Amino acid sequence: MWAAEMPGDRSVLRGWSKHDLLESVFIIDTIERNQESMSCPVNQCHRFGDRCFLAVAIILVACAGCGGESVDLGSVSGQVLQGGQPLGNAWVEFFPEFDGRPSAGRTDGSGNFELSYAGHKQGARIGKHTVKIGTGGYLDPSDPEGRRDVPRVLLFEQAGTEVKSGKNTFQFEVPAATTKK
Repeated sequence: MWAAEMPGDRSVLRGWSKHDLLESVFIIDTIERNQESMSCPVNQCHRFGDRCFLAVAIILVACAGCGGESVDLGSVSGQVLQGGQPLGNAWVEFFPEFDGRPSAGRTDGSGNFELSYAGHKQGARIGKHTVKIGTGGYLDPSDPEGRRDVPRVLLFEQAGTEVKSGKNTFQFEVPAATTKK
């Protein structure tokens, strides 16, 4: 109970100006707040109100996408052929036949590829996949402004390709391109 609220002896307050009294109340209030904040970190959230809650919510949402996903991956590489010849600059995608992100890669001039999972991990999830292979999906080199994409064309699709733990090497034969008349 504060001295100003004491019903009995008020002699303690005699000679104090209003300014002195207000300053004392401010000091006592500051001390109480500091003691509360030191005794429990949660009290700081009460003190800062919604700002603390918002900060915690933002941190949790940010951490939700922070590579915390732990999945079993198998290393996947291989070669894509078309008519017995290496197919260069083709895209290769492995879509899990269960929940999960796909893995993707692009063939080099020799038709060889390696898959990446989620952009920064090598491989694909362990289990069965649907494999899709095609061409296009990059910027057209003949476009002087570099804005036009070469359309993606699906050349091959196969379900049931299994990725196992460890190293996996595949060879896919894409049907020869047909011309429409």
